[in-house]
Amino acid sequence: MVARLTTTPGCPCRTEKDRRELAAIRRKLLATTVAALLPLVLTSCATMSARNSGLADTPVAQDAPPVDARTLACAELKSRLSESGSLAVASAPRGGDVYHARIPRCEFWQRFEFSYVIAKDGWCGAGYICTAKLPP
Repeated sequence: MVARLTTTPGCPCRTEKDRRELAAIRRKLLATTVAALLPLVLTSCATMSARNSGLADTPVAQDAPPVDARTLACAELKSRLSESGSLAVASAPRGGDVYHARIPRCEFWQRFEFSYVIAKDGWCGAGYICTAKLPP
């Protein structure tokens, strides 16, 4: 039996048998790639962030009204923050921010930063906030 030569443009194969074998190899490669990447695609961002145990699960203090830091002493601000874990401050330098006693889990486009507020008795190291990442 003589193999038939083909001149298909763009195909380096010379025979019909070579083209079939190359197509079978490509299908196997595609199936292997999909099988290897499927677990990565199916893993959600929530489970990936839950694995990072170095950060605190700090709920946002939405039920408590925001406090005015200028009317409270620094020690009182810190005690309220340590009791609740997070504290909404309306008179923060950047506007209304939520301060956390521990390092918070920020969104992927944010980073944590220790911040200060102006209390009744001067500048006070209030806690951690999430701020936008700045480009390098």
